[in-house]
Amino acid sequence: FRYLATPGHEKDIFDPVKRMNLGDDWLLSLGGNFWYRYIHETDSRLNAAGTNNDFHLIRTRVHADLWYRDKVRLFAEFLDARAFGSELPPAVTDRNHADILNMFTDIKLTNINNGPAYIRVGRQEMMYGSQRLISTLDWVNTRRTFQGVKTFWRSAEWDVDAFWMRPMVIEKSNVDNWDTQQNFFGLWATNKPKPGHLIDLYFLSLINDRNVSAANVLAGNILQGNADTHTLGGRLAGNFDNLLYELEGMYQFGQRSNLDVSAFAVAAGV
Repeated sequence: FRYLATPGHEKDIFDPVKRMNLGDDWLLSLGGNFWYRYIHETDSRLNAAGTNNDFHLIRTRVHADLWYRDKVRLFAEFLDARAFGSELPPAVTDRNHADILNMFTDIKLTNINNGPAYIRVGRQEMMYGSQRLISTLDWVNTRRTFQGVKTFWRSAEWDVDAFWMRPMVIEKSNVDNWDTQQNFFGLWATNKPKPGHLIDLYFLSLINDRNVSAANVLAGNILQGNADTHTLGGRLAGNFDNLLYELEGMYQFGQRSNLDVSAFAVAAGV
């Protein structure tokens, strides 16, 4: 909505609640999102009875975004996600009644090579690259969010993020809390060599201290236990005269339930 500062900009019905100046130093934006979705699943989740599942999803989000100059930002977003009419028990990600999706503070630390550096503390969503590895999972009704600390630097040539996070555990009728058994670290850098093209380089580390349950041991599913997995990767993406391209590769290593991990993935598109 920075276009609102440009004289003669195209008008929009929501302009009055965006980038509202509160004196000389404060800037406030308000916004929200509502969706309704009807779903019909044939033989839903491959259940033993072959039951079809028809149900309705409703999601409401409302946010406020307050800036003090370019020094401090406060962002808060409310979420209410509900499911109705299902023949099977709703999934965990279908419902989250009256909770906080985002609530964080940005503080400007300094300028480095003509680019601002910030620290962000609190509950926050994360989206990186093509979102194969880190995303908000917008398809599910409750979305995915994290809690922790992120530092980020923005410049004309580089965007660099470093973070420590824990994923939030959805509790339908209670205030969500973070998963104390998981720690997620990462460093993600994006180089912009020229307009329309970018290079992502990243290292991600997920430390999961969850023990294998007795039920998983009996089922032979020992990989559901403790894990230290690390992912090293890169991505090229861009646009040549409306011809879009992407190439991403990653290697993962570490241990799951004391067994070695060695895996890779490659994705390409044009």
